[in-house]
Formats: sequence, structure tokens, C-alpha cells
Amino acid sequence: MTSRLLRPISNGGMVLSFSMALVVAASAIQRRLASAIFVGDARPSAATGAAFLHGIPVAFCTATSALALAAVMSSLRGRPGPAWAARSEVSG
Repeated sequence: MTSRLLRPISNGGMVLSFSMALVVAASAIQRRLASAIFVGDARPSAATGAAFLHGIPVAFCTATSALALAAVMSSLRGRPGPAWAARSEVSG
């Protein structure tokens, strides 16, 4: 059962991370310019590319902070108890 759930959850997490990165990168630049870039109205230029590339570090910092929060929450969770270890030995 868990193997059937692992792949869709993994794919969903990947899509969520891509969409979060695009949303954060797009929100770091002007709305008019973001619309032009993603709709395709803007012609490729150095100014357009530089504006979008300005949002990439913002997206990276947002993802890094989410990862740090997840690491802290995981460390606060603690180790699994003896009942969990006994269940994994029986099923494994």
C-alpha cells in the first residue's frame, strides 16, 4: 500500500516545489514584467532576463528557509518508540 502512495506523493511534492519557486520568482519582479515573461508578450532582452534572474535568489532563499523549518520540525519529532521498531521488524 505504501509503495502505491510514495510515487504520487513524491511527484506532487516536486510539482509543488517547482510552482512555489516560479511564484516566488515572479512575485519578486514587477507584475507587468512577470505577465509579459510568462504570457510571452515580452521579447527576449537583457533587461527582461535580468529582472527574472533577480527573482531566482529570492526563490532559493524561500526554499532554503522551508527546508530549514522542515529540518527543525523533524529534529523535534524525536526517535520512534519501541512499538514502531517492533512493527518494522515484523513487516520487513
